[in-house]
Amino acid sequence: MYNDPNARQPLPKEFQMADQNYVFQQIRAGEFCELVGIGSVGKSNFVRLIIRPDVKAQHLHDSAPYNLMIMLNPHALLTIEGGARTYAGKTWAGYELMFSRLRRELITLENLQLLPENSEGQTIVDSVESYYRNFFMSEQLIVQAGIRHLEDMIYEVLRLDDAWNVIFIFDEFEQFIQRLPAHFFQTLRGLRDDYKGRVMYITTSRKPLDELARDHYKDNQAEYLVIEGFTELFHGFTHYLGPLDDFSAQFNIGRYERRNGRQLHNQAAQDLMRVTGNHVGLLRRGFQTALQWQSGYQLNQFINALLDTRGIQRECEGIYRSLTPEEKAALIDVVNEVPLNHLPETVLHKLVAKHMIQWSERTNTYITRIPLLGSWILKYAPDVD
Repeated sequence: MYNDPNARQPLPKEFQMADQNYVFQQIRAGEFCELVGIGSVGKSNFVRLIIRPDVKAQHLHDSAPYNLMIMLNPHALLTIEGGARTYAGKTWAGYELMFSRLRRELITLENLQLLPENSEGQTIVDSVESYYRNFFMSEQLIVQAGIRHLEDMIYEVLRLDDAWNVIFIFDEFEQFIQRLPAHFFQTLRGLRDDYKGRVMYITTSRKPLDELARDHYKDNQAEYLVIEGFTELFHGFTHYLGPLDDFSAQFNIGRYERRNGRQLHNQAAQDLMRVTGNHVGLLRRGFQTALQWQSGYQLNQFINALLDTRGIQRECEGIYRSLTPEEKAALIDVVNEVPLNHLPETVLHKLVAKHMIQWSERTNTYITRIPLLGSWILKYAPDVD
């Protein structure tokens, strides 16, 4: 019996359904998607959820197995140094990771008997092995031609049938842009141009890709222009992952309860969701404190108890540091209820997009969506750069 060695993710397939619907609509349209979110909002968990066979099937139905969703973790990039780097080139690690994970996905499909066989009873996996070996040959020219091997492998997959597509998911894109040269991403643009609508890219990051590229190449305009061809693929396709919906937040709380063998008082559970704004990291960090609270307490007492924990402090600081200086200043003004007439609409709109603030009809102004973070800002933000 075939056993899937991937890590188990016990999330229900309905988890963060609105975000799922957006991503799979992009896939059906053959388009791209950059998933942007503040720190610890659950970006990596979300992309690991959408590659699950049962989640793919509920959106793509019978075509699900033929949409290969290849997860790329930057921490799995091979590090090459010294003479090996001379042979392999600066881009080698990126192509090797893409090829390696595509190879794994095809082997999985072969084990599930979902790959067609040729007249000799062989599948595409047999071709994969010869392509992959070329990545480790000693001949410098062959090794450095990694993009050609990747192109050929994708060509072999797509010619199986019109139903086949390949979607590469770059998780924590900040790490990729730091470790790989600009022309690596330029070649991925070329790969997409050769197979429009059939080769797609999904990324996760704390900032939109164009902002990341501008920050990284602020002292090298030539390199920025090289990577711009890749980042412009995502223009108009930015999706901000926000806090969990109530169903997903309640599921997470239930998971923490099972893990700890203790159940939250109903009021504590509802107040934890309320003050954290259903932010994944804050929910997780605040659970142990919430276990200590029963009925009849004041909400401000609960918030102060949460703020006294190191985990909550670090989580709030991480969220705050992920914002631009302009966004930090605007958020501080919102929390302090300062009139916002002086603030650019673009900054406020960005905070709304990041699910940090929302418009209140009751107060006729913007308010924070994460009350716990607002309280942290009042207490600690002046001491944080």
